[in-house]
Amino acid sequence: MFEVDPSVHDGIVLRVRGDGNRYKLRLRTSDGSFEKGFIYQAPFDTVKGQWMDIKLPFDYFYNNRQTVVNYAPEDTIKARGKRLFDTGFVYSKFDFNERLNSKFLTESFQLDVESIRLYRDVRPAFVLISSAGTERVNRLTAAERMRDIPIVQLNPQVK
Repeated sequence: MFEVDPSVHDGIVLRVRGDGNRYKLRLRTSDGSFEKGFIYQAPFDTVKGQWMDIKLPFDYFYNNRQTVVNYAPEDTIKARGKRLFDTGFVYSKFDFNERLNSKFLTESFQLDVESIRLYRDVRPAFVLISSAGTERVNRLTAAERMRDIPIVQLNPQVK
């Protein structure tokens, strides 16, 4: 068991070797019990015999104890601000919303787990993309451009 605040991290990276089946990573939150429905799951596929690094953003984890999972952004574990409490793996005949898992086999299965770790994506300090003032720059004289709004002043005049 552990306690993690998903607002501080972006998701989980698994290092696994699978058997070609589809699994789900299950996360349970600390603010509810199994019976109350605070179980979130995200599916992932494996390739038989290959070690894989699987990145599962917290935005992919949906509450699986609801009758219907509507895949709305506000239903993800990150959007709801839940604190994580424990984890597990699920091999199920069903995906979500009672749809069958197309990769499910009734024979034996095996999932080797080397590591489970949290990750946070590197974010740029600041990015601005704008087209403000780009149309009128070439219609203004240099003096008019310098009296206009700052974004127009900063746009170079294209000849």
